[in-house]
Amino acid sequence: MDLQNQRIVIVDDDPNFAALLRYELSMNGYLRVEYFQDPDAFLQTLADPPALVLLDYQFDDRTGLELMREVRTSHPDVHVMMLTAYGDVSNAVASLKEGAFDFIEKGQEAFPKIMESLTRLQQLELAIHGTKANGKRSVFGLFSWVPLLGVLGGSQ
Repeated sequence: MDLQNQRIVIVDDDPNFAALLRYELSMNGYLRVEYFQDPDAFLQTLADPPALVLLDYQFDDRTGLELMREVRTSHPDVHVMMLTAYGDVSNAVASLKEGAFDFIEKGQEAFPKIMESLTRLQQLELAIHGTKANGKRSVFGLFSWVPLLGVLGGSQ
C-alpha cells in the first residue's frame, strides 16, 4: 500500500492543528488528505473507507477510542493513529490494545513522529503484502517498532 496515493482522514476538533498537519502531509507527498472537525460527519463517509485515520483522542461527546471502535467494527482494515494533547500512558495502552497503530502526543515533535509512524506503517504493509504473496511471514520483521517510546518521553 502506497499511503501517498490513498485516502487519509484527519478527525480533530482543533482546526489549527489539523490545518498544520494537513499541510505537513501534503508537503511530504500525501495528496488525498481530508479533514473533519465533527466525528459524526466523518462516520457518514465510511462507505468509502480511508486507508488511515489520524484521530484526536478527546472530543466533547466521546473519546477517539470510542470512535475508533466504531470505525474498526465495520472496517477492520482501516489503520488508526491516535493523536492527543494529553500523553497519558493508560490512554496510549488502551488505544494500542484496541488496535491503534500508534499513539502520538501533540506538540513540537508531533509532526516528525507522525511522519516516522507513516513510514513504519508503509513498511508494515509492504512486509505483510510481500509475505502474503510468497506465503511466508516473519513476525520479527513486522513488529520491530515500539510506538510507546514517544508517549513515554522518547528516552533512549
